[in-house]
Amino acid sequence: MAGKKGDGGEEPVKRMAVVTMLLACATVHAQEPKAQPRVIDKDTTWTGAVTVDGAVRVTKGTLTIAPGSVVTFKPGGTIDVGREGTLQAKGAVGAPVRLAGEKAGQITGHLGKVLLERCEITGMGSGDPNRVLFISMTAGEGGVTLRDCTLTGCGGIWVTLSGPFEMSRCDLRDARGGLRLWGKGAATVSGNTITGAGVGIGEGAAGVIRDNVVLGGTLSGWRTDQLLIEGNYVHNPYPKGSYGISGGVGVIRNNVIRGGSWVTAQIGGEIRDNVFISLPHEEARKLEGGFDKNCTHEHICGLVPNSKVVRNLFVGASYGAVMGIGGGTASDSVIRNNTFDMRGSGNALYLNHLPKSDPKNVVARNNIFMRSGTVLSEKPVHDTFSAVDYNLWSKSGLDKRRGRFWKVTMTGKKEGDAGFGANDVPPYGKDDDQPAPDTVVVNPEVEFPFTDEDMLAGKHTVAELLAHYRAAYALKPGSPAIDAGDPADKDDPEVKDGKPDIGAVEAGRK
Repeated sequence: MAGKKGDGGEEPVKRMAVVTMLLACATVHAQEPKAQPRVIDKDTTWTGAVTVDGAVRVTKGTLTIAPGSVVTFKPGGTIDVGREGTLQAKGAVGAPVRLAGEKAGQITGHLGKVLLERCEITGMGSGDPNRVLFISMTAGEGGVTLRDCTLTGCGGIWVTLSGPFEMSRCDLRDARGGLRLWGKGAATVSGNTITGAGVGIGEGAAGVIRDNVVLGGTLSGWRTDQLLIEGNYVHNPYPKGSYGISGGVGVIRNNVIRGGSWVTAQIGGEIRDNVFISLPHEEARKLEGGFDKNCTHEHICGLVPNSKVVRNLFVGASYGAVMGIGGGTASDSVIRNNTFDMRGSGNALYLNHLPKSDPKNVVARNNIFMRSGTVLSEKPVHDTFSAVDYNLWSKSGLDKRRGRFWKVTMTGKKEGDAGFGANDVPPYGKDDDQPAPDTVVVNPEVEFPFTDEDMLAGKHTVAELLAHYRAAYALKPGSPAIDAGDPADKDDPEVKDGKPDIGAVEAGRK
């Protein structure tokens, strides 16, 4: 008997009917088959207009995308390249391959091979705001290669290296997630322009990072003796938490690195012939969140032990041009034939900044200290330096309280002894005779000559920048730095006459 309305009978019956209907709908929904991935297991070519709105799995053979083709990716659209599969998209001059998505479309895979050449790639990548990736895969023996591609508004490229990786002559703009590589393979990143993103290679991977222009990002993450960072222009102008190079250990040479918070951090190995430029006061003041001195913290923040820092130019104010801090202690490092122009603010060498760094046996010789503070050991630890000598002081270390050396102590030596300033120019204790910067080098007021846009457009090169700064900091005829270096360095390849000079630019160097 049906219950009467209001007595608790009719309404429970209606609710039961609704629940039964919902359960039935859920059952029907659960039984709906999921969209099956399209499997490619033999050589296949796509031409013309192609839409990818689901998973495409290349298990065997090569999926070739012909020149002039346009592949549009919808949400959920992926190309997954398996161990025995290859994806090859090779455009031609005037007929690029176009890959397009609206925060959609990924290339994934495990031990597959991918070649993208002369492709125009826009909007590719997962819509997940926490993991926006365009390529996310493990490279097989055939590797992952991108050549002559433009990538605009795409997600990051993250590859685990079991095989080689190459990205060359590509234009990567506003890629969230940047380029990240891990594993044991070899990576080559050369001739690219990269804005709004960085490049990082994990420990253990070999890498050649050459002739790139990187704006608003960092070259970071390496810890390998097989690393070469060469001929790059990196400008990371943001005031807080920004670096040009971070964590690079290997050979770092002939780069121009401009800073934000720090020009570099935790780098080491063979560091030579670079130009490190701090964030100028006037530029820092325009940026929100600058530090209290309105300039870069350090040029090298945390020099890794056993490093060779040779013939570099350090330009601009900072707390310290070379700092031993934290994990970068600078122990057993040689810092020679550099020109430190601090432009009136900061110390060229600043060690023992934080507890537990405690570097030992640092050698500093043949350096020009220009418009700089003292050589500083923040804590009076014995033998932080094993030798500081044959350096030229130009309007530097003039603080009467600190002098040329502050809390620097060497066992068995006092300031002014051989190995502790005895062969400095001018002689130790003659600070009133320090030469003016413009009597030491050609143009100590040199400024950065180009714009970032010029560098990005390829109007000027890193070689031009290096030549510009080396010409400015070349020794002036009659400079007191000429032939005043440590005779122990007479075999340096830059020394042609057997008489080492002081400073980064040997007289007559081109």
